[in-house]
Amino acid sequence: MTRTFLVTLFLAPVLALADVQWHTFSVEEGKKVEIAAGRISVTVQEGRTRDPYPPEDCLVMTVSVPGQKPRGYEFISSHSYGQVAVQGDLLLLKHGYGRGTAVRVDHVKALGLHGYLEEFVDVQSSYWVLGGSKKDEPEFVEYGLKIQAEGGYTTLTFTLPKPQPGLPSEKIVKFKNHSGLAERVIPGQARSIPAEDYVLAEGQFQGVKLGAPLADLKKTFGQKLHKGIMKTGEGDFDYYSLRNETGQEVAEFYLTDDNRLRLIEIKSSLWKTTKGIHVGSTLRELRAAYGDLEIHGSESDSHTSASSAATKWVFEIDAGFGHYELSPEELASISPDTKITAMLLMMAY
Repeated sequence: MTRTFLVTLFLAPVLALADVQWHTFSVEEGKKVEIAAGRISVTVQEGRTRDPYPPEDCLVMTVSVPGQKPRGYEFISSHSYGQVAVQGDLLLLKHGYGRGTAVRVDHVKALGLHGYLEEFVDVQSSYWVLGGSKKDEPEFVEYGLKIQAEGGYTTLTFTLPKPQPGLPSEKIVKFKNHSGLAERVIPGQARSIPAEDYVLAEGQFQGVKLGAPLADLKKTFGQKLHKGIMKTGEGDFDYYSLRNETGQEVAEFYLTDDNRLRLIEIKSSLWKTTKGIHVGSTLRELRAAYGDLEIHGSESDSHTSASSAATKWVFEIDAGFGHYELSPEELASISPDTKITAMLLMMAY
């Protein structure tokens, strides 16, 4: 039996379960789907449009966990249907790509339920293969999924119902039960990315600086860069998202009217500042690294951000205030354990 070890991640413990119990959804135009999955509730509805995907394939999922604020997660799914499942502290999302090609393929993503729906892995779980039982046309092949916890690890095992030429019989994703970064692994060949590759220099991301023209973004990131449309109460705005090899969105870029980079938003915990701060770090850790912080709310989107004179990075935190100036009582109400949900670089005006 061929086995492919895809990713080793580090995560809080989850329950030992076998077969995954999926909940199927299908979203119709203008309507919202509500799903009760274990202790959480999930709603799925149309989201913001992202070129080149049809508007109806752009969805947003809102997840409500007892004791936490509702969290949103945007994704693409062909023909607006998919599945979700809850396994301990993981939310599994199965969705598809391939509208208009008659060869939709599914991916399974594992999202953390510990505050901000961090995406840990993205595994393709179905394929179309030639040379199967249907000699003259492609055959749809789908992996089954099981999950178990043992020896301090949680393992997702994707298994084919029967051997298929050119496909591994098993794909295995393993989580270790303490915090850390993900290894990026090529199927069949383990390869860790050096830690220094994930360190963010001041005032730039992967060598791209604020004010850079759109051409520099395209030259640096190539096909990993995807154009989208942000719909807000103030109008529609173009933006670009950066996705890694598995399709996970790790950063967003926003431009000026003359197509120069004005804002960088880091959404993945992989990248750290030079002082070790990343998405998922706490307000306590942020203060320890950068000292005194200025914390403000936002009238336009209820985001709350923390900044320091010691760094150019601005940190969105998991606290929602719909006004800019916060009172001493409001500031005191923000727990030191509040987590960073995004890191931003913004052009000064």
